Amino acid sequence: MKRRSWLGWLPVALSLSFVLIFLLSIGDDPDRAASPLVNKALASFSTEDFNQAADFGVPGRFSSRDFGHGRVGIINVFASWCPPCREEHPWLIDLARDGRAALYGLVYKDNPEAAHAYLTEAQNPFTALGLDAKGRVGLTLGVFGVPETLVVDGAGRLLYHHRGPLTGAVMREVIWPLLPPKVHSPRASPQ
Repeated sequence: MKRRSWLGWLPVALSLSFVLIFLLSIGDDPDRAASPLVNKALASFSTEDFNQAADFGVPGRFSSRDFGHGRVGIINVFASWCPPCREEHPWLIDLARDGRAALYGLVYKDNPEAAHAYLTEAQNPFTALGLDAKGRVGLTLGVFGVPETLVVDGAGRLLYHHRGPLTGAVMREVIWPLLPPKVHSPRASPQ
């Protein structure tokens, strides 16, 4: 009888062991959980049309075909209802001003009018916007929620996937180093 009761707890003990191993593997920062898609070619996807993008003078859709043409691309997954998205927005403005990467905004499971109002208020940093109303593109890209940021190299390979808001530390330690070096034009010499 005692052996039988011990065997009943075996599945529970194994499940707890797997959870413990997972938590130890990511440490105390769940944002560090690596995406299995990193270092692989960007999965094929195409966003829905975000018609309101025309108000910002940018394309209202993008796809995996927009990447891999020699320029680094960054996909930021956001929603108007997401407070951490608002917190990270100044970093997106900085990325847009920096100009070393094309910045794509994926409006994730959001009302297009609300997303438009948010970008009008906060300023649109994106070179293209696409809608993912049902989360299908996010699923293809390994997205769990908002905000998330993906960095794609000039060959179309996913270099980095960050879950959670961008912070100064993430920008300094990860994002800026993944971008190509800044090219400074020489000053014109006086005649």
